[in-house]
Amino acid sequence: MRLLSQWLNKKLGMRVPELETILRLLAVQLIIGFAFIIYRPEFWLEVILLSLVSFGGTFVVICLRPLKRVLTVRMDEKSFAPTLQIANETLPFLRRGLNEETAKQTAEIIQKISDVAAVAITDKEKVLTFIGAGCERHPVGGSIVTRATHEVIATGELKVVQNKSEFNCPIKDCDCPLESAVIAPLICREK
Repeated sequence: MRLLSQWLNKKLGMRVPELETILRLLAVQLIIGFAFIIYRPEFWLEVILLSLVSFGGTFVVICLRPLKRVLTVRMDEKSFAPTLQIANETLPFLRRGLNEETAKQTAEIIQKISDVAAVAITDKEKVLTFIGAGCERHPVGGSIVTRATHEVIATGELKVVQNKSEFNCPIKDCDCPLESAVIAPLICREK
């Protein structure tokens, strides 16, 4: 089983730690199914269907387990403190409206408190501010380039970008040092 698991992991091009478990379950279910078919051959179709449903359910549960680990967020006082501090310090600027000046002040506060490499704030069409590490091809006042940002504006939903390709930046040979991002919409009065 281990050799088959290693071979499949190599062929898939990624590490699937539960693959050996899945293969063992499949082998056990096949053995039980064949034994039952030999003992009661008139129920062969039911045995095969039951084995397929059982294996499919096991496969889904095992494959979704890593997704659960990614989506589980620990909520405690430590995770809320910076968020509340950012909200408290940026609120006076955001109450004056969203423009290049208030966006710059807001971005500076966010970067200082959250200790991130870069912060960008846009309206629906253009970049209002960009501070920190990043590509010079996305200047303040310029239009929004990344498709990931356009997607967040269109859906109004938070997006976590986990690698450079997920930015969907159409600029060729962009040497932007950013590898990941959290793109969050600023919503005011349902807009």
